[in-house]
Amino acid sequence: SATNAEQYEAVGLLCRDVIISLAQSVYDRARHTPRDGIEPSETDAKRMLEAYIAEELAGGTNEEVRRLANAALRLANALTHRRKATFRDAAMCVEATTTVINVIAIVAGKRDPQ
Repeated sequence: SATNAEQYEAVGLLCRDVIISLAQSVYDRARHTPRDGIEPSETDAKRMLEAYIAEELAGGTNEEVRRLANAALRLANALTHRRKATFRDAAMCVEATTTVINVIAIVAGKRDPQ
């Protein structure tokens, strides 16, 4: 229902908050080592999810899935910071965020058949 740049930016902020919550729910400091060695803060979704993806999708056979997850994460992150957002920016941000959520849910086994 967003109709102007400020509301489209708000969509981006909501997507960012969703990604932060997702990262906090799957990241385990003991298991997921940040690739750059910097300990992520409580809101550093990018670092947390990159560490999660690198650990949970390790190995050459998962290269394409890692690329997909990381590309969707980068797109969602970039769009949440876009000034003068448009409807298309907001729509792409929602789609990228949904992709990140779904990929992580599949990796975490949340989509496995019961």
